[in-house]
Amino acid sequence: MTTTIPTPASRAGGVLLDGGRLVPMMLRSAIGFADDIEDAFGGLGKAGTYPPYDIIREESAYRIDIAVAGFREEDLEIEVSGARLRVSGRGQKGQELSRQHQGIARRDFILDFRLGRHVQVTGASLALGILSVALTREIPESERPRRISIAAPGPEGVAGKASEA
Repeated sequence: MTTTIPTPASRAGGVLLDGGRLVPMMLRSAIGFADDIEDAFGGLGKAGTYPPYDIIREESAYRIDIAVAGFREEDLEIEVSGARLRVSGRGQKGQELSRQHQGIARRDFILDFRLGRHVQVTGASLALGILSVALTREIPESERPRRISIAAPGPEGVAGKASEA
């Protein structure tokens, strides 16, 4: 879904809000720079609005719950490539039934998410029409904050020692 934000430049294309990404008018002619600029501003990437999803944060873990009513496990695919998570689904073809009303969308979809540093996909499950993708954030010991104690200098100079925060 693309929504134009009213600005004085709206007549010339304005600034677009596209799936959570700000895409300034100038990026339309800057080939190869859009991804770098979007990566610098962060966000979840190009995830669309279908199917609907929730992102739940729990301590150092995250969960993405995606409403996939009508999809079977074999219709869904989860792929991680570098810092990108892609969830896709193939709607069931060949089931042309005579429906009086069709309210459940079973169309193909692709959701792309950009993963933050140290975020790993740890598993996925499908239950009651909800696909849950589990993620954790594990910061390596070498990058965790440390406290440096302050001590009076001894005969050898600085005597402070590092400790974990």
